[in-house]
Amino acid sequence: MPEPSQSTAAWTTAFLSSAEQIDREETAPTEPESPREGPIELSILGRLDRAVGDVSHPGPVVIRGDVEPDLKVHATGRILVHGDVRGARLVSEDSIEIRGAVGGPGEASLDARGDVTVGSARHAHVIAGGDLRCRFSLVQCVVTAHGRVLLPGDHGQISGGAIRASSGIIVRRLGSSRGRPTELVIGLAILGDGPGSLDARIRICSDTAARLARRIDQRCAQFDALPEGRTPVIEEIRRLVGERARTLRLQASLIRQRRQATAHPPEPEPVFRADIVFPGVTLDAGDGPRPVPPTSESHPGGGRGD
Repeated sequence: MPEPSQSTAAWTTAFLSSAEQIDREETAPTEPESPREGPIELSILGRLDRAVGDVSHPGPVVIRGDVEPDLKVHATGRILVHGDVRGARLVSEDSIEIRGAVGGPGEASLDARGDVTVGSARHAHVIAGGDLRCRFSLVQCVVTAHGRVLLPGDHGQISGGAIRASSGIIVRRLGSSRGRPTELVIGLAILGDGPGSLDARIRICSDTAARLARRIDQRCAQFDALPEGRTPVIEEIRRLVGERARTLRLQASLIRQRRQATAHPPEPEPVFRADIVFPGVTLDAGDGPRPVPPTSESHPGGGRGD
């Protein structure tokens, strides 16, 4: 067989080298795709119950059902709930939107650095770093908003509770035909030393926690001295410890609100507007709580929040 020419040998060598390079490129592991920009949304397709448990997520959370009692949701992004929130605690470093109702059983609480939007709320605690918007009613709620509290729709009503808003309150109906006490604090009055101020409430929490701590120490000393029949004492100690823990959580929340209010001072001239006012409403706009005169439209029939 004739020997291959020098040019043929060089061409063959070059071909084999190129083929090996192509093979290496095809079989080499591909580099992973760069991570998606921004936080990943956590979506729960249904209700959040004990089977799922508490949720803590570094990003937005979407729950496409109800949130059951005694559960906690913490998110660095927005929290959106398509159903109701029943006796649960939701905390967002962004905003919170509840398309259903917020209420019991138990005590529901919402705490957002930005705006809070709800369909309605009953016996709930709400903290909004921005505005609180409600489609229907706030009944016996404790609210602190560092923006405005807005219920301007035909069914918008505030009935009972304590509402504090830095930039003002706009509502269709205020109070109830039963004369349910409804306390409003707006503008600079949410700070300072007034009875409804953050500083006053922080002091009350501090005094209450100290009193409970002394009571716990006393009962623990009695427990050590009892030879028998300790079960009632144990139950009371548990109750006192739980009450003190709740007081300290409230105090921490108020301190956080105080810092937020200092960073974003209240409006010097906040807005206050209510189309229909029932008896039992007081307003503190910086000069102390004063009754808001009922309007002629506050007929005995009452409103949705009664």
